[in-house]
Amino acid sequence: MFVYKLFMFVLSLSATVASPGSIKTFKLNDGRDMPGIGLGTWLGFISTNRNTKSDEVENAVKWAIDAGYRHIDTASIYDTEDQVGNAINKKIAEGAVKREDLFVTTKLWNDAHAPYTVLPALRNSLKKLNLDYVDMYLIHWPIAQYLNGTFYDVDYLETWEAMIAVQKKGLAKSIGVSNFNIAMLERLISNSRVKPANLQVEINLNLQQPELLEYCKEQNIVVTGYTPFGSIFPNRARIEAPPPRVDDPKLVDIANKYNKTVPQIVLRYLVELNIIPIPKTITKSRVEQNIDIFDFKLTQEERDLFKSYDKNYRTIEPKMWQESPYYPFEKKNPSLTHDENLITFSNGNILAPKLKLNDGREIPALALGTWLGNNTKPSSNEVELAVQWAIEAGYRHIDTAWAYKIEDQVGRGLANKFPDVPRNEIFVTTKLWNDRHARDAVVPALRESLKKLNLDYVDLYLIHWPVGQFANLTYDPTDYLETWRGMMDAKELGLTKSIGLSNFNEQMIDRILENGLEMPAVLQVELNLNLQQPELLEYCKQKNIVVMGYTPFGSLFYSKAKPNAPPPRVDDPALVKIAEKYNKTVPQITLRYLIELGVIPIPKSLTKSRIEQNIDIFDFKLTKEEKLVLKSFDREYRTIPQLKWLDNPFYPFKRPHM
Repeated sequence: MFVYKLFMFVLSLSATVASPGSIKTFKLNDGRDMPGIGLGTWLGFISTNRNTKSDEVENAVKWAIDAGYRHIDTASIYDTEDQVGNAINKKIAEGAVKREDLFVTTKLWNDAHAPYTVLPALRNSLKKLNLDYVDMYLIHWPIAQYLNGTFYDVDYLETWEAMIAVQKKGLAKSIGVSNFNIAMLERLISNSRVKPANLQVEINLNLQQPELLEYCKEQNIVVTGYTPFGSIFPNRARIEAPPPRVDDPKLVDIANKYNKTVPQIVLRYLVELNIIPIPKTITKSRVEQNIDIFDFKLTQEERDLFKSYDKNYRTIEPKMWQESPYYPFEKKNPSLTHDENLITFSNGNILAPKLKLNDGREIPALALGTWLGNNTKPSSNEVELAVQWAIEAGYRHIDTAWAYKIEDQVGRGLANKFPDVPRNEIFVTTKLWNDRHARDAVVPALRESLKKLNLDYVDLYLIHWPVGQFANLTYDPTDYLETWRGMMDAKELGLTKSIGLSNFNEQMIDRILENGLEMPAVLQVELNLNLQQPELLEYCKQKNIVVMGYTPFGSLFYSKAKPNAPPPRVDDPALVKIAEKYNKTVPQITLRYLIELGVIPIPKSLTKSRIEQNIDIFDFKLTKEEKLVLKSFDREYRTIPQLKWLDNPFYPFKRPHM
């Protein structure tokens, strides 16, 4: 390996810049030309041991254009469109390239498959790219999902018709699909007057997909290959990944023969398969090396060697989508697989997956709660320690509130970890208390919370309750519509990135929307085994509002259960049996159940081991039968009914019979 690294270093010193004219181009079935290599801009999920620079993709794109690339690949979900656009526009302004010389690809994400959402999604991408059109617009996956991660019933045929419409408007010169299989392509072609011009799929030495390539050749569909290096780099290969690696002696010999690197000859092999590879890198020398592959050809013997590495092994296999009727790959046992959204970093801890909010931002799917109860007075640093332990365990979402009286401790806990974890990787939620419901009181209240938190902004600000109440406990008659306008003011000032509600019901949210006000990004409510609120969850799914669940353990623990609380308890035999099956605790399978309902649970704990256990829930999935057992415990029983506010007109819950 040392000899190979030395060889790569020496080679990088003599890297050449490719002439755009020397790069192979493909004629699309709509008559346009597509460059035969592109720069990929998906950096993967970022772990805490890597500080993401705000301009690293922008720099990579500029280096790529200087090196001769004329094809840049991005996507809405990559969160890099703005950097791609900055680089392109700067290079155009410099006179280094003309817009018509570039081929820009972006993609429609799963949450915008409904036909009426395709055009707005593309316009949003164009706004971030600062371009009038893209050259290629792809359906990223055939799977439609709401922002909370649950599936919704939109056929990709409907989405495709909307793609045709945006092409007709000139906003996308060509259209195609990504991660579709042969059966899906056949169905699409037989039911549409427009054939996809491009298919983007994973292609590398371990996954060469010859049948799919032959089908696309017959249909005159150009194929783009993402993840072209597959598992050749040891630091990115999973344990079970088949060979080769970058130091494979046979590959090194071939590379030496052509005075190239192993990644270069891998890319060359894909080019000779008539694939457009889109390697990604943010290192200047590698950007230049990856395009320097058009001055040699492999022999038949060398191509046969490369072909021998095909093992039908996928590096990108989103098994958490297997329940979708449009899952494009071979299905495997879902109860024993790991979430592909899971991010693992070097110390073995994990980051939770993220959900997309309806304002375009992302929110981690699990949070640390910091409310210790009305009768608990925290010590001077116990919440501070809990926050530090949580971040060390992989939490990236901390939930607090002004009323909890611990924002200062949360702030200190965060400050102690910020040297290791960038601020933009932490999602902080806090809440407006009932005594600040007047519109002109909202911004000052948030500024006070920010002062305690020692932050410039929070990621999410919630109205804690719809009930307004002065400090003397008499009711404030302020309509929550006015309070919501104050929340919009706070967002406009940049003091919070997103805004939402807590303890509101469907009718209250409808009233906000009927008055033409901003859609809440999040609703936080009580959710646990005894209070599963299926109608509310379905409503939020339809409105694309992400749901957070507080008090996720409900009455599981004997010490916290009221005498009239329904079962189960933590020692319930049915729950214990499920927990033992997965080598988990009953609280862990309870949290996992909420995750699978599309809810963001916010468990609270001051115990280090429990904090660590609560996030360790992303390496298994419950079966349908197990979920039915957990569902059966729903009794519409609230642990926090707030009966003291029953006489308030904005009391949000069903009033009990008195």
